[in-house]
Amino acid sequence: MAGWSLTVTRQSAERMMQPVESLTRMNASKVLVVLFWAKLFIVSFAAMSQAATYFIDNPSVICKAQFKANFGEFITQDGDEFILEFDEADHATKRRWGFRYNGVVEGNNASMLLNWPGDADAGILTVLASDYPCRASYSPEKLQQVAALDEVAAPVDEVVPSAAETGSTNNSNSLLVSELDAIVNQDDASGSQTIAAAQTGDLSAKSSQPVSGTTAGSMTATPQFKTATSNLASAPAISITSISANGPQGLVEGFVSDATGIAELQINGRIVPLDNAGRFSAKTFVPIGGTVATLTAFNTSGLSSAMSVMLERSGTQQTEFSFAQLNPLSRQIVRNDDAIAIIVGVGAYANTPAPALYADTDAQVFHDYALEKLGVPSNRIKTLINDAADERGVLLAVMRWLTRAAKQGQSDVYVFFAGHGLASDDGENMYLLPYDGAPELLAKTAILRDELFADIAAVNPRSVTVFLDTCYSGTTRGEDVLIASRPIAIRAKEQAIPEGFTVLTAASGDQTAKPLEEAKHGMFSYFLMKGMEGDADANQDNKITAGELHAYVQQNVIQQSSGSQTPELQGNADRVLVRFQ
Repeated sequence: MAGWSLTVTRQSAERMMQPVESLTRMNASKVLVVLFWAKLFIVSFAAMSQAATYFIDNPSVICKAQFKANFGEFITQDGDEFILEFDEADHATKRRWGFRYNGVVEGNNASMLLNWPGDADAGILTVLASDYPCRASYSPEKLQQVAALDEVAAPVDEVVPSAAETGSTNNSNSLLVSELDAIVNQDDASGSQTIAAAQTGDLSAKSSQPVSGTTAGSMTATPQFKTATSNLASAPAISITSISANGPQGLVEGFVSDATGIAELQINGRIVPLDNAGRFSAKTFVPIGGTVATLTAFNTSGLSSAMSVMLERSGTQQTEFSFAQLNPLSRQIVRNDDAIAIIVGVGAYANTPAPALYADTDAQVFHDYALEKLGVPSNRIKTLINDAADERGVLLAVMRWLTRAAKQGQSDVYVFFAGHGLASDDGENMYLLPYDGAPELLAKTAILRDELFADIAAVNPRSVTVFLDTCYSGTTRGEDVLIASRPIAIRAKEQAIPEGFTVLTAASGDQTAKPLEEAKHGMFSYFLMKGMEGDADANQDNKITAGELHAYVQQNVIQQSSGSQTPELQGNADRVLVRFQ
């Protein structure tokens, strides 16, 4: 909060010469009502507390606006007079330091600090607000002060800042602006045009003092006050050098200074330690949405000043899951020179707008897992991605490349496919959709799974292991359907597999193979590869069997899909897929 300064001028000599007239202008009925209720309050509560009535001496335009906007419960207006009524016992603080009264009154959107030195004729009230702070004096009787003739038209020190200048657009600020306009108009109508103009200035003019803010830097609160009957020492100065928040932990740093010495510094009512130079580092809790922290400094003379700062949590993160990055190089394995792998991944298709999310990425990464975990030599891996995985490319990879690379009765063949699958209308046949396949023309443009398996079996390998991150329900990894005229999911019937085959599929016949968004992979593919790193070695024997890998993948996929996707295994569960050194 920037510093502010306000000098309260004495009243005119003419009013001083007419005390009787001044008194008659007071509302006698209001005084009688106040006295009656004060007496009743004392009787009812056995003198435990007493409502006090004070007159505020010549408040500024800003103070008047603050009274009306924020302190209507405690301050009423009677003609030109502003009357303060509050219960001292309810609002007194524990620290007085020789003061007759020292307390705080909480208003709607601001606080009012009330000080009354024991040897003074009047108390001091300070409105602590983030928009327009102000000060005035209050006393049991209306002060009658004599003003020099050249002071009547002299402008006071306070200049009203504009709403835009304060950086505040809250309701209380708008209310204050309207109250200021109303009071200025009222003062003009009463004939005090010169004094009103001096007090208000131009509402759109630049303030001669910086206005309070919440940005980090150096902000200082140094309120000062002078009256005709007292020359009080200035209140402590609070300077903010840094405001930060690390999650829920907020930190306000700065220093306080005062000519008479600092007695205490508080943040939201809690004492803050100070070093010998007056520096402080105050911590406070910052909830989501931010909070306002109020710093209050007391000097050894009993005066106090306060500053409010806004703390906001930066980079608040919502709860989300994270998954470890895949790493095929985590452990060394035993190489298998007789192994062969065909890897196919189609993420975008030529004849359907529905993508298979991350399917191409799955295939690209699985290439390294075939090399580093299945032990396949790099020159015996055939990888087809997107447009390279058209029907011709896939069939040639099986019927020509595999036939030439395989060794009769010795080769271990691995096939990985990620992309769209689809079942026939009756669920009898299951198809894998190549890059150029058309969902409406399955029998003509897609690859029948049984025929693919038969072509691989014709090579006469020692074993065949197939990983299928696809489904046959007609839905996709996203929210699309492959054939609009067939929105109801088709349940593919379980089919027999050739002898020597082991098949791990991403989902059952009527389920959808889903993506794992946080990992940017298919859910089945991610846990398949993660399990190969060693996570699936349940008995820690440095071997991962098809059964162990399936159990690991199934447990994690069911958990992450909330039970809507269940990977399946057909074939030899005891087949060893990964051998660690």
